[in-house]
Amino acid sequence: MIGKHIKRASICAAAIALWQAPALAECPDSALQSTADSFNALSQPGTDVAETLETVDSLIEVCPNDPHVLKIAAITYASAPSPDAETSVGRLTTSLNLIYRMWDNLDGNPTRYATDQNGKKVLIGFLDLYEIEKQMLNGLLQAEQISGVQSTFTHPQEEEDAGAECKPMDTTMVSLASTWIQQQGDHPGAYSLMDHMIAKCEADLADPRYTKMLGYRAKAMLASIQRDPGQDGALEKAAQAKVDSERFVELFGGYDNVGWLKSNDLALEQATAAAVMANQTFTLSRELFLPPQLGSPEAKHALALMFDKAWADDAEDGLSGGYKSYRELVSTAYDLTKSLDAPAPARQMLFEAAKAHADGEVRAPGNESLEPPPDFLYKWVKSAELE
Repeated sequence: MIGKHIKRASICAAAIALWQAPALAECPDSALQSTADSFNALSQPGTDVAETLETVDSLIEVCPNDPHVLKIAAITYASAPSPDAETSVGRLTTSLNLIYRMWDNLDGNPTRYATDQNGKKVLIGFLDLYEIEKQMLNGLLQAEQISGVQSTFTHPQEEEDAGAECKPMDTTMVSLASTWIQQQGDHPGAYSLMDHMIAKCEADLADPRYTKMLGYRAKAMLASIQRDPGQDGALEKAAQAKVDSERFVELFGGYDNVGWLKSNDLALEQATAAAVMANQTFTLSRELFLPPQLGSPEAKHALALMFDKAWADDAEDGLSGGYKSYRELVSTAYDLTKSLDAPAPARQMLFEAAKAHADGEVRAPGNESLEPPPDFLYKWVKSAELE
């Protein structure tokens, strides 16, 4: 089951005895060892998982602010074998909420020890949290996919953000959700989680600890468009990625190897071009050279992509083919401007689109390395009236 994939993290996987929490006002020193015992019990045949988690719940109730107890309790919930993916969603949601509570009560890296079944002391610290959080969130996203059930962790109620404080773990969650999308594909829970965390941290995004959230979301959107430029919502994702990336650079004061690279700008332009081409409603017609299309960035971009396609079609034949597709496109487009009352602006747009393609500003994925067309193939369309 999904829960089994969480590492045992610094505790030996052998059972000792389960400890039932007494009704004490304060957290007893034995609580950490007892939580570790519950964790270890999960690997033993015949263990009643529900009863073990009830024991963990009682320990959390007695020690609600002990970061060591909370950490091992979170790992125990995440590691508990589940009968189905829907149950895993609930248990992994609990584990991530416990990690958040742990962070709220953690100051530095205080270390304590638990004893394994062989009497050996095992260090319980907090330097391995990123990997633990990664496995928990990835497990949750996987369980959501399998079960079709949405977690309250990835899809929280909006009112939960009221007065909520932005926390460094929020950045970690956005980073991990972005990585999931980049590596494994789109996931509604991952997008929802990123949107939730960024909205929650809106007032703190100028803080470098949180600014990178914008870059992480932009990279997720970019990866999604690159995979499928024709998908529904591709243009909206491209627009959001552009807003996020520009805001990141502004707030962060430049580019960053982790948040957003300068090379990502070009990749986003190319992905946007592919999305426009895949989703465009523009066709090569007289209407393309009339308002409101005339001079619009969208129409110019669409024309540039038409040039890109024609040039790619000619690439294999090269000179021997006489650039047939490209020449026909230029001639056909130019002929469409002849019947216009004012052909000069249309021809200028035609020239600018051809030049944008030739200069490499607009290229579909896979065509970036093609040599540019010689300018004599298109320069002649430029209107002398506008020079």
